[in-house]
Amino acid sequence: MKGWGLLNYLALFSSTTAAVKFYRKLSKLTIPVEMLPVPRQLSASCGVAVSFAWAQNPQPLLDETISRLYKIRNNEYELIYENLPGKDSQEY
Repeated sequence: MKGWGLLNYLALFSSTTAAVKFYRKLSKLTIPVEMLPVPRQLSASCGVAVSFAWAQNPQPLLDETISRLYKIRNNEYELIYENLPGKDSQEY
């Protein structure tokens, strides 16, 4: 999912339902998006992740259902946002 000026992101969720809702939200906004299994090196309560391409700051797209958001660079995952139960959300 590469495009001119687009950055690739991977969102992890605590439930499959949350992942599906986020996928639908981005699809309605015509953002390039796909659902895929969570990569083995990343942990999550849910086995489904949402990958999307976006040229701008992804902050406006985030909601409380996202557990972690990674920026994908050179096939490596950089954690840029974390929202875990019992903790305040953090941007990195």
